[in-house]
Order: sequence, then C-alpha cells, then structure tokens
Amino acid sequence: MESFIKKNKGIPMLINLKECSQQSLETIIRNRQNDYKLRFNDVGFIYLFDGLDELSQSQAENALLHISTLATSKETRKVIVSCRSGNQNRYLFNQYVDAEEYEIDDLTTSHLDEFFKVRSDAEKIKQLNALKKNNDKLINSVTDIFLVQLLWETI
Repeated sequence: MESFIKKNKGIPMLINLKECSQQSLETIIRNRQNDYKLRFNDVGFIYLFDGLDELSQSQAENALLHISTLATSKETRKVIVSCRSGNQNRYLFNQYVDAEEYEIDDLTTSHLDEFFKVRSDAEKIKQLNALKKNNDKLINSVTDIFLVQLLWETI
C-alpha cells in the first residue's frame, strides 16, 4: 500500500454514492478524511465514487457538482466514477466532467467457474455444474460480480 501511495502520490478513498441520500457528498468526504486524520495534511486523494446509477437525478446532479469541483482541486490525484451503462446519470456525468470513459464487459461462464474454483467448495462447484446442465439460461444471465456473489450465497 505504501508503494502504491508513493507511486500515485495519493491515498485511495472509496465513496459509495448511495450514502448521498442521507448526507451531502462534501460531508461524507470531510468526515472520512477526519476519521482517518487526513484532513489538511497535504495528502492527495484518489477518489473512487461507486454507484452513480443508485442516485436520483437531483442527487446525482448535486454529487456531480461536487465531483467536478474535486476534479480540479490540487489535492485530487484521480477521480473514478462507476455507473451502469443504461442509466440516465451516466449521460448527466458527461455534462459535469470531461473524462475518459471505460466499459467493463459482462462476465462469462468461465469467470463464474473461476470464482467458484478459487473458493474451493466442492459441493457448491457440483451444484453449479448441475445448474449449468439444467438451467443454462439462469447461468448465462449471471453477468456481473453482484450476481455471481448472489449465486454463490444462494447455492
């Protein structure tokens, strides 16, 4: 972690944007920095804002206004925002921030197999293989890590 912080000249800070329904993004960041005693210590930050798609349009606009200000701050090293591709807030994002956009491809059944394999639970692997034979439509619909985790927990 230390080498990562030195290399990137910043400390990563994950912010789940659905917390913005309870308090402002500015308050969340300030509290997080205070909790870790990082406020006003000439420390740079790499912000990862997760779940823009989980906000209403007005909440997203408020968050994006603050994110656009953060993006130009001298303490900010990088800003990363996640949003599902079909969500309206993704298009709203482009009005507030000029940024590179990357898409994450859907997971495949080989990713699902690997997920189960590394957890080394023979019974769950057996049940997964049975599901593949009996309900491949269900298996093919598991395309993101949240659904993979849900399938793991359900099996």
